[in-house]
Amino acid sequence: MSSRVMRGGLAAGVVLILFGALFLVHNLYAPFSVWRLLARYWPLLLVGFGLWRLWGHFTWRPGAPEAEAAGAPAARPKAPRPPSLLGALLWTSLGLLFFAHNLGAGPDVWQLASRWWPLLLILLGIGKLVDYALHREGVAVRAGELVGILALVLAGSAVSRLEKSPIREIMRDARIEIGEARVRPGEWLGTSHAYSEDRSYPQERVRPVRIENSYGSVSVLPGPDGEISVRLGKVIFAPEAEAAGIAGEIRLETAEGAPGGDAFVIRTNRDLLADRKLRFHTNLEVRVPGKTRVEVRNAFGEIRVSDIHGGLDLATTHRGIEVADSTGPFTLSTRYAETRLTNLEGDVQLDSRGKVYAENIRGNMTVKDEYSPVELVHIEGALTLSGVDGSIRVENVSGPAVIEARGAQVTARALKGGLRLAASHARADLAGIGAGLFVESRYGTLTLKEIRGGVELASLSDRISAEGIEGDFRMRGRSSSLRLDGIRGNADVETSLGDLVVRDLQGAASLVNSHGAIHLTARAPLGALDIRNQGGPIALTLPAGARFSLAARARNGSIRAPYPGLPAPVAEGGGTRLETEVQGGGPAVALETVNGDIVIDGNQGAPPRTRGGDVL
Repeated sequence: MSSRVMRGGLAAGVVLILFGALFLVHNLYAPFSVWRLLARYWPLLLVGFGLWRLWGHFTWRPGAPEAEAAGAPAARPKAPRPPSLLGALLWTSLGLLFFAHNLGAGPDVWQLASRWWPLLLILLGIGKLVDYALHREGVAVRAGELVGILALVLAGSAVSRLEKSPIREIMRDARIEIGEARVRPGEWLGTSHAYSEDRSYPQERVRPVRIENSYGSVSVLPGPDGEISVRLGKVIFAPEAEAAGIAGEIRLETAEGAPGGDAFVIRTNRDLLADRKLRFHTNLEVRVPGKTRVEVRNAFGEIRVSDIHGGLDLATTHRGIEVADSTGPFTLSTRYAETRLTNLEGDVQLDSRGKVYAENIRGNMTVKDEYSPVELVHIEGALTLSGVDGSIRVENVSGPAVIEARGAQVTARALKGGLRLAASHARADLAGIGAGLFVESRYGTLTLKEIRGGVELASLSDRISAEGIEGDFRMRGRSSSLRLDGIRGNADVETSLGDLVVRDLQGAASLVNSHGAIHLTARAPLGALDIRNQGGPIALTLPAGARFSLAARARNGSIRAPYPGLPAPVAEGGGTRLETEVQGGGPAVALETVNGDIVIDGNQGAPPRTRGGDVL
């Protein structure tokens, strides 16, 4: 075994023991956090990598090693050239810069990189000139170096643009779940210092409160009557001495009335400090009388409200909204973050572009969402929901529900007030729908179970499976297939280019298809049946001892009728005809197909397998 493999195994063992010890202390000693340790000291990995490359550069010797003793494996040849001195210095310097910044002693690395990254190209060029001056021969630009230079130019340009755009703030302030801790990428790039101050404002009467903030959270909680109290938390990303001065400049501002209203306004003086491009967050914790109407306007910060019963109007961007145990009405808006609502009473209007979860809403609910999952459980009222390219799960809604889902997978359960669904290009799984179901669908897969009050479908290129239908079933489709198992009502279906299978029908049926098979199994008492097909077979299974009047015709096809009491079919032109009354006649049974066969029997078997329009 080579010494290099042995050294690698030794290093891996030491690293595993070190990390195991750190996580053990993390689990046993609450004040210690591995994640906070990594957030501050991760740049040392860059320093270590750079020093390792420096060691390799200065210890490299040209020439292949001599062969080892006879019978021993040959030593691994050295690299044809030493590691880049410039690259090693670059990694080491970047690590030291990030580490100094994390300790509060260095510059803003992103601002530095956005302005001075072209120096890296200059240094690379100088390195090539030095190589040429020292060696004269064998110096060339390799393909990997060309790719690296191109990547450097693209990355540097991107950093420059991001430094001047809101995306920088979004990425820096985003919260990432790591273990049990929430870490912001911005906190990995520097230390922060927190300060706070408290203010209270006596109130002679209850009036609306408007809170304006950005780059920080807003929490609203119930407080004593006759008073509004505010705790302003200040988080400054700067060295400690500079952060203390900035904290003294950040202040609360209040106003006794909003334009066009009587609201008590709470905000900070961030706008006055905007020109200085300071990096800080302002977190507001506001306590108001419990029956106060609250309006919050935020950006890049969370909004959390609990136990407020005067109505809420909340809006933020890039951060989430969380509301619990409150009374509305509620008007909510967020972008690119989660909304979580629990135990609310009153109508809810939500405009979101992030994940939505709502549970125990006693009131009507209107939700508009895009590109994210929506989960709604226990809504005591009507529901109107529109979602695009996400997933939707709705359970236990007492009022009528309207769902528009373009490209979103839909799962709906126990909708007592019925459902109107517009869906496309995705799967819809619907069960336990009361008071009727209307579906308009395209290019999707529908599964319907236990539907009461009837079903109406408008379908294009769908695959539909339904069972346990109580009420009439009506479908108008093109290029759609249907399998309907168990219906207590009438079936009225028109489709094409797909098989149409109806089992366990208890009622009348009108079935029309083209270029696909039709199979119908009817139960007693038999209702009127009108079945027409073109370019496909018809298979009809009737209950034993049924009374009916039959008129069957297969143009360019045959009729096979093993059902008891039916006479032999009669050839007619290029097809077959069969007309008769069974047991004195009864409901009309009309069957007609073109370029297909007809089978009439009394068995309860599976539908016939088809291939190319013929029964196998």
